Amino acid sequence: MAQLAANDARNWDHLHLDVRNAFHQLFESYSFEDEDWLEDEPATGIAKTRVIEVMTGIAQLSLVAWNDAEIRIFCNDDRWRLVSSPQELARLAPNGRAPRALLSALDSGPIWIDVETGMHRPMPWTPKCHDPEPNSRIGPSPYGIYEYVGQRRTHSINLSFCSHRWRRWRFLSGPLAFRDYAMGEPQERLPRSALAESLMDEVRRMFLSPMLLEMLLQTPRFALQKRASGWAACLALDGEHSLGNSDNYVFFALASLLYTQGIVLYEQEADLGALTTIGDQD
Repeated sequence: MAQLAANDARNWDHLHLDVRNAFHQLFESYSFEDEDWLEDEPATGIAKTRVIEVMTGIAQLSLVAWNDAEIRIFCNDDRWRLVSSPQELARLAPNGRAPRALLSALDSGPIWIDVETGMHRPMPWTPKCHDPEPNSRIGPSPYGIYEYVGQRRTHSINLSFCSHRWRRWRFLSGPLAFRDYAMGEPQERLPRSALAESLMDEVRRMFLSPMLLEMLLQTPRFALQKRASGWAACLALDGEHSLGNSDNYVFFALASLLYTQGIVLYEQEADLGALTTIGDQD
């Protein structure tokens, strides 16, 4: 997805108009009815440069040795343990001797400890995948992002995918690769018509790949934030804020990938993120 988006922004002069329209809506607050964007190349150039930079950076991430990784991705938060006493802490320590800093932290009450990295946080903080409190709009968080603060580690951040909150998940990995996974087993391909009759928000939530992209975009290397979530909220951002919002990049990458499947925004309902097949805009 990221590589497709970078290529689309880089090959602007040859980019299909429907994908250009998605770009302008996401990063420059233009509508399909507003033709002024055709003359506004300076703003377009700034946005294109930033999108190319970010998406190319994502595409160039590569596998390295676990202990040398800048970004590490876990499938859950099982490594986090809630500890209330020095005895519990000692049982978690490799040699049975708890570090003094952790013992001192316990003096103020129970703490959560990441047994893989040694990170610790006091209650009432809770790891995202353990948090029982639903988000007010979209339910419990599907992932957690944990930055290292003041710890001598080569990697700077851990990402946790809360897999138990996805009963079924799908990967968007390339042309004709819309495949459904349940319990790790591949199921039937989704028909293209099901995607063409969906909304951008629905496709965004339906697949795992956009969520993984969103997680990576919020790491320190790319320094984007989740200021707005959802298609309509992303379109409402002005140009400057849209370039700093992770979901805008996710939606553009999604638009680039959907185009390879012959699926584009439906012009008459583009503000809703409605989709259709190429040639069915009437």
